[in-house]
Amino acid sequence: MLPPSIVSTLRDLRSRRAEEEETARRNPFLGEALLKEKLEGQLIAAWARTAALLACGILITFQNPTWSVLYHLGLLLVFIALGWAQLRYARVGHSRVELALILADLLLLAMTLTVPNPFASSSYPTAMIYRFETFPYFFIILAVATLGYSWRTILTMGQAFVVIWFLSVLGVELFGTTDAQLGSKAAAAFATVPSMLEFVDPNSVVWPIRVQEMVIFFLVAAILALRGQRSRALLIRQAALAAERANLSRYFPPSLVDQLASGSSSVGAVRSQEIAVLFADIVGFTQLAERERPELVMQLLRRCHASSNRQSSPTAAPSTSTWGTA
Repeated sequence: MLPPSIVSTLRDLRSRRAEEEETARRNPFLGEALLKEKLEGQLIAAWARTAALLACGILITFQNPTWSVLYHLGLLLVFIALGWAQLRYARVGHSRVELALILADLLLLAMTLTVPNPFASSSYPTAMIYRFETFPYFFIILAVATLGYSWRTILTMGQAFVVIWFLSVLGVELFGTTDAQLGSKAAAAFATVPSMLEFVDPNSVVWPIRVQEMVIFFLVAAILALRGQRSRALLIRQAALAAERANLSRYFPPSLVDQLASGSSSVGAVRSQEIAVLFADIVGFTQLAERERPELVMQLLRRCHASSNRQSSPTAAPSTSTWGTA
């Protein structure tokens, strides 16, 4: 049972996030910012993924300098192609194609790490493949995904991984090849320490370690998702500030907008300074406003404001222009 203070804080955070999401849906600046950030992140992710997989290819060739290594090098090319396909179909929001490509990543990697190389000359129990410590390759996929995907997608990847990895381990347990002779020798060697047999038996998938891998991967994905959510909240707040600044620029000169946006003191703080006040009287404006469309009237006013602002001295001391039309 959580303390009341923590529960209250969590509720406040949930309420604040709901407000930010609602603001984001009404903010045109956010959609543009999210799309730009998404495409830039996906491009970086595609190049980072390609470089990482090429490095893995060199490492695998060094560890297994035989013709059978071409099988794994071919799979690495497929992974690189999947990365560039994800860039091709990058979208902001829900995308079934992107989700399918992400699941293809996880499925292909699980198959690569649990199905023995069919071209390898050596024969060993299928469960022995877990002794090669290839599981960290999943973290490369997860780390690259954080560059271009939202926190919800990262969390979905963590959940999907748990299901995929569990099914792959279960498949090896049920359908993998075994070596009864090696199994009996391991059982005889550790007859006095039966608790160790599961960890040294070449026919065992060692479920405790596999479950540990699932839990750790999901926890890492959840932590990265939380970090991504905080980054997105910051982006939403920055987009809101950009929208406020754009709204100010519709009614105030650019110099005043910059001063209001960069000022460290409160806008309503009392202060004394010299200002320039301009009252512009547009002849016949009332009749013009009555017969013309609102869009045309606003265009005329903006042209007048821009013209007056250009004529003001750029070297004057801190000044503010107050507009008045009759």
